[in-house]
This record gives sequence, structure tokens and C-alpha cells, in this order.
Amino acid sequence: MVFAPTLIVLSLQYLVRFGAESTSDAKILFWPPFQVWAPTTPSIPISALLALAFPLSVLATRVGLLRLEPMLALSWFLVGVAFLEKSFLAESGRWLTAGNWSWGYLYALKIVFIYSAIALFSSESRPGFRPSLAWWPPLLLLGLHFGSGLIYLEHIMAGTGYLCKRPAFDLVGREAGIG
Repeated sequence: MVFAPTLIVLSLQYLVRFGAESTSDAKILFWPPFQVWAPTTPSIPISALLALAFPLSVLATRVGLLRLEPMLALSWFLVGVAFLEKSFLAESGRWLTAGNWSWGYLYALKIVFIYSAIALFSSESRPGFRPSLAWWPPLLLLGLHFGSGLIYLEHIMAGTGYLCKRPAFDLVGREAGIG
């Protein structure tokens, strides 16, 4: 019963967007493998590996962690389902390259990052903790991921990031196009 309002709204949205009376030319495509993802990256496997480097390193350095942390296991399941959605679902017509089935993957990445960070730092929060060598690779990868995010943010602000049409702000923070 808790999900009933959500399911009703989603059903109505679906009918308006894809129903028989819809004026939209878009339909859901169920098997366009990587058709939406491919134009945004030269290598899908490398992009996925780079996006998941930190959470994968946490799993690699802590054997059996998924059995001990059910929320981390659930977040990895979510990543798997969202990866399949992003890879094999699309909309036809002018919406083909919009990547509307990518939203789940983006949210799943955030969730798996959060639970991986919790798993990494929760065992190190006990008194007298001394970091082992296995603790540093995930921490280094998290730092590199954060640094690459800052560089990407700089590109977006300069108007040179993916899908940017013009700079949002100039280098001193003024809105672009305003004296």
C-alpha cells in the first residue's frame, strides 16, 4: 500500500508518454546494446571500471565484506541492475541519445560509494587503529576519483564539459555574458 501512489503516478506518466494517444515519437527499445552509452565514451568497460574503482578496491581488500554488510551487498545488486538498464534500454526517436535509462546507474554509483566508504571507515574508527597496507589503495582511489571530479567540474564551469553549450560562469565566478 505504501507504494500505491508512486505506482499510480508512474503508470500515468507512462501512458501519457508512450500510450496509444501519445503524440511523442518515442518508444522504449529493449535491446539496443550500449547504443546510448557508446557515443559518450571511447571504451565502456574502462569507463565502468574507472567509475567503480573505489568500491571494487574496498571489496578486493576486504574479503567476505558482502556477507557482513547487507546494505553494501544490496547496493552492489542495485549497481548491477542499473548497469543492465543503462546498457540495454533506450527510447527511440529524438530521445535516443538522451540517456533517460542512465539515471538509475548514476544514483546506484552514489549509493555504492556511500556504503563502500562506510565499510572502509567503520572498521578504522576503533581506538588504537593503525592503517594496514590494504587500507591505502581504496583511500588513494577515492582521492583520485574526487580529484577527477574537481577537474570535470572545472570543465563544466568553463563550458568545455560533456554536453556543455557555453560557459556557465567565467573564471572569476560572474555569469557568462554579463559584463
